[in-house]
Amino acid sequence: MTATNLILVWIAATNVLPIVRAIVEESYVGRYPMIGFGSIASRSLRLSRNSNQA
Repeated sequence: MTATNLILVWIAATNVLPIVRAIVEESYVGRYPMIGFGSIASRSLRLSRNSNQA
């Protein structure tokens, strides 16, 4: 896979995944629990990344 193809796949994924997330959010989970889950997941990833650098 060339770098150009990799970038195209990345751009396509980042454009489609929010739509998929919105469908799952509205159909199965509900808006506020999904916002809470996203906040906790984002925070824990950020904390683990910072602890690995120290």
